[in-house]
Amino acid sequence: MEEKATNQSGPDFKIIRELMDTKQINGHPLYIEDVIASMLESVSELSEDKLTTYLPEFIKDVITQKVNPVGLSRGVDRYMKLISDQSADYPRLPGIFFNAVMRPLLEKKLLSIKDMVWVDESVDDIFYAEGHFKIFALLLKYKAE
Repeated sequence: MEEKATNQSGPDFKIIRELMDTKQINGHPLYIEDVIASMLESVSELSEDKLTTYLPEFIKDVITQKVNPVGLSRGVDRYMKLISDQSADYPRLPGIFFNAVMRPLLEKKLLSIKDMVWVDESVDDIFYAEGHFKIFALLLKYKAE
């Protein structure tokens, strides 16, 4: 029986790159922010080991593809609105998200914090913003370094 060769250099994001280059699906426009937000939302459902392995690799790949920074920021922005809700079940998610996504994008000047919409307007309860507070703390720490 023949074994398939494994890719030792890391995950292949070819399909995602093709989606990022796609302008329409079924006659509807497809924007880079749709791809980025959907990817971030779906990878957050992975186990912590897989998330800490694949999410940084995905962001490195996105950075090397010279993705439109406006679309990239909008995709991260859309995902940010979900992070507190998801971090209720996954308390380490804000730290992983900040270190794997936001920090590399900030270092490459591909993410504008001042233009981000951090929470959905319908958030009434302070407890739904816990993940955001964790990211604010990490952001303050990063800015102080």
